[in-house]
Amino acid sequence: MRREPRRWRTSFGRWVHRVGVDHLTTRLCSAGQPVSQKAVYNWLAGDRTPSPGYAAAMVKISRGRIGLDDVY
Repeated sequence: MRREPRRWRTSFGRWVHRVGVDHLTTRLCSAGQPVSQKAVYNWLAGDRTPSPGYAAAMVKISRGRIGLDDVY
């Protein structure tokens, strides 16, 4: 997938960039929310939205660096 610069300019995109897609998918799987890297890229592109369980898990993983508003 080709990197689209605009998606990385959001709070969510910057946070995902900092932690890394691979690390994020690993952490989500460890938290009981298995997800593929492709799904994360789809979230970033706005093609799909994460379910509330995934969004809440990412907020928890971020330790408050992002909120549900940033994810959605």
